[in-house]
Amino acid sequence: MKVAIPVWQGRIAPVLDSAHCLNVVELSGGNESDRLQIDLGDTNPRLRALELIRLKPDVVLCGAISRPLHCMLAGAGIRIIAGLSGEVSNALSDYLRDFNPVRRGYSKGNRSGCQRRRRRRHGQVNCEKRGAGKMKILITSRGSELDDEVDPRFGRAAWFILYDVDSGDFSAQANDAATGQGAGIQAAQTVSELGAECVITGNIGPNAIRVLQEARIDVCFVSGGTVRDAIQSFRDGRLLTAQKANAQPGAGL
Repeated sequence: MKVAIPVWQGRIAPVLDSAHCLNVVELSGGNESDRLQIDLGDTNPRLRALELIRLKPDVVLCGAISRPLHCMLAGAGIRIIAGLSGEVSNALSDYLRDFNPVRRGYSKGNRSGCQRRRRRRHGQVNCEKRGAGKMKILITSRGSELDDEVDPRFGRAAWFILYDVDSGDFSAQANDAATGQGAGIQAAQTVSELGAECVITGNIGPNAIRVLQEARIDVCFVSGGTVRDAIQSFRDGRLLTAQKANAQPGAGL
């Protein structure tokens, strides 16, 4: 059996369509027998699909995946287990254990590759409850409290505030990627792993917003104010879903 996993810095890449690296693992008797690392480069999703089909994996373990790419792979008889995030070793270990990934150090989402929720492509964000789940939004912040100012930078924000719209609970996480390279993409991966369905920030670059959009995560812009103000604007339906970036790559440096 052959398993393919898109990788970003040792973790499952947040979006298969834009992954640059792929681990292809050969399994024999329930154990790993061989592993190859494939460089996908900057090819478009269709060429990525063709490369994956050429490699003939039995299953792909991935994060988000677009419907066209999912259809191409499924049409070639490749099983897709989507909505995963976290360390590649954890996901593979669980798959090796019982060929059925479970929550064990990484998160499990929608395996079908379909959107978890319906959203408007233009206009206001749909903030209704999705089934029995709770909607969470993430706000970039200069501090760890709701009364702190919104950080206008996405990738290099000091803090991420994860807010549960239904319960009013929140948690704060320092942005460990703020000083490194590729901060926007790493921040987008963190957002995906935290389970946020909408990001509220001041500015975002094209690479980061592409990853978020492909992961079906809305982006809304605010100008100044506190995190609490941004949450209230979201609740009141005054924030619009952004369709494109409003900053250049590296603008937060």
